[in-house]
Amino acid sequence: MNSLLAQKEAKVWRILPEKGLLLAVRPESGLPLCIVDEGQIRQAIDNLVTNAIDAMTGGGTLTLSTRTACENGTHYVVIDVSDTGPGISPDLVNRIFEPFYSTKE
Repeated sequence: MNSLLAQKEAKVWRILPEKGLLLAVRPESGLPLCIVDEGQIRQAIDNLVTNAIDAMTGGGTLTLSTRTACENGTHYVVIDVSDTGPGISPDLVNRIFEPFYSTKE
């Protein structure tokens, strides 16, 4: 998972300053190996990062991090993508998982 973050960092670090954005990458060391569909994880990260960049029109910080979590005895590796943009308005939150829904023109 950390290598996926490093790949994304390598792709976006140059364009962020042009948009007045900072990038913070915080990989947790010692993560266990995961069996995942790398293409799907990469696509999800790409979509989240693109949305974050588009949302922070007035500048801000994009943070990519990894960590471990445990819920009901099951251990996970988590990738967090966060930004300091304005967030999603409460009236649109219930639509975020609709396929092809967008507030963009």
